[in-house]
Amino acid sequence: MTLAQVLVAMTGLPGTGKSALADAVGRALPAPVFSVDPLEATLNRAGITREHRSGHAAYDLAATLARAQLGADQSAVVDAVNAHGSLRTWWMDIARSHGVPMVTLATICSDSALHRQRLEQRAPTLEGFLYDVSWDDVQAGMGDYEPATDADLVLDAVDPLEDNIARVLRHLASLDP
Repeated sequence: MTLAQVLVAMTGLPGTGKSALADAVGRALPAPVFSVDPLEATLNRAGITREHRSGHAAYDLAATLARAQLGADQSAVVDAVNAHGSLRTWWMDIARSHGVPMVTLATICSDSALHRQRLEQRAPTLEGFLYDVSWDDVQAGMGDYEPATDADLVLDAVDPLEDNIARVLRHLASLDP
């Protein structure tokens, strides 16, 4: 599948399937996936931690990489929680500045028991990633998370991953002129 150039921005709480969807979209476009967690893990390995605002730096790195990719007339996928509307607006501004459409994919898990299970069964964290996300962390973060009410698609982790991927790919294909 080769589509017109696009910036895809993921949003959703940890454990809702963002990375699996982002990877599938990246393979389908094809486009690189700029994931904030591995970028932050790299910063952590270099001694740049949360006390040094490693999370902010990781988002900034992802934005720099996405801008370069869009500047090369290629698509990009950003895999991040993007917890605030201001962050999603930032991605929209980047897409707009390059004259490309942006697609926001919001992930949720409507079954809290499944959501908790997904977090607890996650593979070990990335080397250098100092912050395991627990169910308690997600619960605490829900108060600060601003749902993406303007998302192009909302994908529920209770649905099979293959079904969610198919929905995304159909949506992306509909963007092609």
